[in-house]
Amino acid sequence: MPMDEHPFHRYYERPAMLLLLEPAVTTAKTLLDAGCGSGVYSTWAYARGLQVTAVDKELGDVEAPYACICADLTKPLPLADHTFDVIVCALVLQQLPSLEVCLNEFKRVLAVNGKVLI
Repeated sequence: MPMDEHPFHRYYERPAMLLLLEPAVTTAKTLLDAGCGSGVYSTWAYARGLQVTAVDKELGDVEAPYACICADLTKPLPLADHTFDVIVCALVLQQLPSLEVCLNEFKRVLAVNGKVLI
């Protein structure tokens, strides 16, 4: 069963994150999907008019209308400072050997008054 089809993701994690995302993006213009996987949240945000950047360690053959960057979240990201109004990082942090670099990078690329959804 593909991860996106797993009942936990389909009926619990994804609906819960979308409930958090909806109010977070009402005034947002930019969104970083950190550890984007198949791009569920990137696609959702793009459909609502946000400028989306999706980052994942393994992108595969992603064809998306938004920016996709192959990058490791345990290393500095090739992104400008204070760029994103919203950062979404779903089911990723528990897989990282260390959180220090990743969280510091989120702080660096997050716009003033931005929101991080984990």
